[in-house]
Amino acid sequence: MLKAIRVIKNVGRFSETVGNDLPFGRLTLVYAGNGKGKSTIAAILRSLGSGDPKSILERHRLGSDERPHVVVDLGEHAVFADDEWSKLEPKIRVFDDQFVDINVHSGLAVEPGHRKNLHTWIIGARGVELSRRLEQLVDAGKTHNSRLDRLRGQIPTAALGGMRIDEFLALTPLPEADQVVKRIEKRLAGFANRDKVARVAALEELAVPDITRSEIESLLGAGLQTVDTAALAHVAEHFSALGAGSERWVSDGIAMLGDEGLDRATTCPFCGQSLSGAALLHHYRSYFDEEYRALKTRIHDALLSHDGLLRADVVAEFERQARVAVERRGFWSQFGSLPELSLDTKPIADAWMVVHSAVDRQLRDKQNRPLDRMPLSTQTREGLEELAQRREEIRKINEQIASINTHVEVMRSQILSGDRDELELQLKTTKRQMARYSPEIVDICDAILSEQRSKADTEEKREAVRNEFLEQRKAAFDDFGLALNKYLILFNAEFRVKELTFTNPGGAPSSAYQLIVNNSNVPLAVAESDAGEVLSDFRNTLSSGDRRTLALAMYFAGTEREAGEHHLVAVIDDPTASLDAHRSLATAQAIVELAQHTEQVIVLSHSQEFMGQLFRVKRGLPCAQLQIGDRGDNSRLEGWNVAAALQEMHDLRHQRFQAFLDDGDDDLLGLAQCIRPHLEAFLNVATPADFVPGEMIGRFITKCLDRLQAENPILDAARIEELRNINEYSSQFHHQGRGIWRPPTVSPTELRGYIRRTIQFARI
Repeated sequence: MLKAIRVIKNVGRFSETVGNDLPFGRLTLVYAGNGKGKSTIAAILRSLGSGDPKSILERHRLGSDERPHVVVDLGEHAVFADDEWSKLEPKIRVFDDQFVDINVHSGLAVEPGHRKNLHTWIIGARGVELSRRLEQLVDAGKTHNSRLDRLRGQIPTAALGGMRIDEFLALTPLPEADQVVKRIEKRLAGFANRDKVARVAALEELAVPDITRSEIESLLGAGLQTVDTAALAHVAEHFSALGAGSERWVSDGIAMLGDEGLDRATTCPFCGQSLSGAALLHHYRSYFDEEYRALKTRIHDALLSHDGLLRADVVAEFERQARVAVERRGFWSQFGSLPELSLDTKPIADAWMVVHSAVDRQLRDKQNRPLDRMPLSTQTREGLEELAQRREEIRKINEQIASINTHVEVMRSQILSGDRDELELQLKTTKRQMARYSPEIVDICDAILSEQRSKADTEEKREAVRNEFLEQRKAAFDDFGLALNKYLILFNAEFRVKELTFTNPGGAPSSAYQLIVNNSNVPLAVAESDAGEVLSDFRNTLSSGDRRTLALAMYFAGTEREAGEHHLVAVIDDPTASLDAHRSLATAQAIVELAQHTEQVIVLSHSQEFMGQLFRVKRGLPCAQLQIGDRGDNSRLEGWNVAAALQEMHDLRHQRFQAFLDDGDDDLLGLAQCIRPHLEAFLNVATPADFVPGEMIGRFITKCLDRLQAENPILDAARIEELRNINEYSSQFHHQGRGIWRPPTVSPTELRGYIRRTIQFARI
């Protein structure tokens, strides 16, 4: 609420501090003659509401070098200095010539700009805020699109691989995608080698010699159970004396003789000496019996067996098998991923050869001395242990080969029965997935997705604001249209507005409406017939008073709607300027009604009579009364007494009437129009309990007749009749709202008569 205007300096006619001790009220009346500063105050308050300094700066006091300075008390001071306000009061709504010129018409024309601005006025502060917010969200959407276009352009076309960007963004990450690509590429390579794939066998498992330590130890430790110890010792001593190879030599000889030969022999077959009493011969027979020969056979067979298992060509075959396995794995690895094959044959071959040499040497020693019980040599034992370890390695290698072969068979089946086109599509998709999540692209995609989410959020908000705005605008136009015609009726206008609606020509929000006069449409634009004949339109159908009435009704209709939503401060500058006298009371009543629903109403007017009407119908509202005083070429706010001013006006009218009767007056119409306010002022004083301030005299006459019939008279019958006659005469000089109205010619003689009767009636 505006509490006071503390300072106005160097604006219009105001050159110094004014009004700092004059509080404003809920209803504030500011009276001033034309040219004294009413419009300046209205402009200051408009600037305070909008923040636009132009309204003040364009009124910079001529001849002053100091910048405009204004201080308005809003509970805290709002200061205009250095061409800007320290604080704004956006709830201010100003009606003045500028309001009319911006929102309704300029002179005689209603332009597209007026309809656009009227749209803004109709939707009110809430609609404007929604519209502003909607524009911001639309602009934000455009910014999102611009950013998305820029980000999308950063993704190489090759990475998309013909994919739409949204499909590309939707790709999911693929773990180890590069490995998947390699596998697919290998499988595709298999399609080019189908013949080989069908022909080449899987890997063969490696064969390893199975030599156990226990077998060799058992053979080396074997002897003869049928020969006693003494005989063995005797034979052994004899063999030792004979030298190396003697045991074999003797064994061969015994074998040549055979059992029967030994039984018949009486002399040595070698030296011819008698064998009588030769116990050694019988020891030989025991020594070289069947068990002995079996042992020799075992030793011989073991030599052959171990040589077959461990000789160099077997080792070479083993190495060849290993080499073939590696080569076949290499072949199949072209077409897919295979388990590793850890294969180093040299340590195995070396261990193999060491064992072969050690075992062969020990077995040959055993062969030469079959009855000697021989332990495993350290070399043989260690060789066998290492070979056992190497054999375990080969077992594990064969497990790898078996696993590889499982993959090979799956691979072979896929290649021979697979769909190449499907595989190529899979490769293309996988490469896109790799590209989508590559370090140089993933950040771009993340930025796009983030921007898309922001855009979706903006679009959701935009849709919500748009729906709210459309609902608010429709309600605003519906309410405004009803209120507008309500005020036109209240102001006794004989035209109406219909088909008030919102439009969007060229995408810009605007308003459209039609004027109805005497049930006929009146175009807002200049109208001509096909023959060039000028037709009725806004400029030639409505009088200046009608046009002002339309503007005032639009102001009230818009302010009334916003009053329910905001604590408005309504500022109304000269509402009765160009307004016909018969509408002033209705205007005063509308202003007071508006004041009941707003924070504050400030009325500036040059008409003391209108101010008096406001004061009389204020309905108990606290009313501050001020005037703009004239101090040479300066203006300042001062206190004012409406009641005293009204009495003074009544006296001035009486003096004017008397002067006319005495000397004449060339303003006959003005005199005729003074009759009714003179009677109203008299009735307000003479019958204060019955003549309601602002009441039409015609209604008061009806009330008087009703009371006279009820035998509770206000006036007697003669005075009622006289009041009726005078009122009928004066009413014809007030505009009735029918197009371009011309008052009747005033007869000086008739006027003198009615003025005398008015003076006579208005005596207590």
